[in-house]
Amino acid sequence: MANKWEGQGMISADGEYVEFSSVVALEGPVEDWLCVVGMITCGMYLETYINEEQEMLLVHYGGET
Repeated sequence: MANKWEGQGMISADGEYVEFSSVVALEGPVEDWLCVVGMITCGMYLETYINEEQEMLLVHYGGET
């Protein structure tokens, strides 16, 4: 049985480390699993953006979201 590779984060050329919100299986063509990494990353940023927008609305307008 072959070893399976998993990614928990990425390091950029300038040394910045970004941890994934979930483990990514590094199997098959690199384009496939990089697409998964992109979806995870976009999801993390979108969730952060939505939470920040909700907080801003509550601060400025009050009430519930």
